[in-house]
Amino acid sequence: MILFFEGLMTGSRLVAAKVYLTSNEEVAGEHFICKKGDVLSGGTRGFVIEGGMVPYILFV
Repeated sequence: MILFFEGLMTGSRLVAAKVYLTSNEEVAGEHFICKKGDVLSGGTRGFVIEGGMVPYILFV
C-alpha cells in the first residue's frame, strides 16, 4: 500500500514538473471542471483545460 501511494505521489510530481518546466501558456479566465458532488471528499479527478494539452489533477 505504501508503494502504491509513493507511485501516485511520484507521478503527481512528474506531471507538476513537466508543466512548470515546459509550459509557457497561462490559463486565462475560469473553467468548469466538474460539479461539486462529482468528486467525493478525499478523492481526485484528472482533467485537461479545454483547448490545452496539459493534464491537471484536482484533489478534494
